[in-house]
Amino acid sequence: MNKVYAFILPDYATFSFVSSSKLYFGTLDDFNRLLASEDNKSYKDAFERLKAGENNIYVDVLYWKERFGEQAQIIEEKSFDLKGGVYNHINIYNFPYDVAYDRLYLTKYLIRFKRSYYIAYKVKIYSPRLEKDEMYLDGRFWGFPEMIKVIKQSEKKNDFMLENTLLEISKNYKQKEKAFEAFYNDSELDLRSFFNDIFGDG
Repeated sequence: MNKVYAFILPDYATFSFVSSSKLYFGTLDDFNRLLASEDNKSYKDAFERLKAGENNIYVDVLYWKERFGEQAQIIEEKSFDLKGGVYNHINIYNFPYDVAYDRLYLTKYLIRFKRSYYIAYKVKIYSPRLEKDEMYLDGRFWGFPEMIKVIKQSEKKNDFMLENTLLEISKNYKQKEKAFEAFYNDSELDLRSFFNDIFGDG
């Protein structure tokens, strides 16, 4: 992956009675894909300044300002290709969603940003649907506009995948040793941040 940057954006998928922000990581190309939505055009000027090499940029995030596009460092990455299964997601109100899928392709990253270490994911999930009623997750998402993309794989019905535009963070650590230990521990798959951008508090 090319250079990655930190982007703090409004968290529209959080509790409806609060205002909060959410940290993502991504490349310049990744963020440019967010600008496909008219809802995100307010970030275009800051993005152009970042591309031009400016490194002290602030943007309005809800009712306050946040630094835009600080550089981060990828330390490690690895990929997984899982065939068919069910991911058990618990939303922010502890309501369960059991999401069945045909394939789940993941890239897991260990990223250093400032004095902390983050585990983050790029997710590609194929034909995701609620296991209980076979309702396919092909739109109407709660998170930041264009954060979760629906990508058709063929003309067949329900042959699509979902992919996150920016990297979704699962955990962060202050201690380097604990971050590496968690990164290499593959027994726990934490995609809550990804699915929160789908289901929100609904």
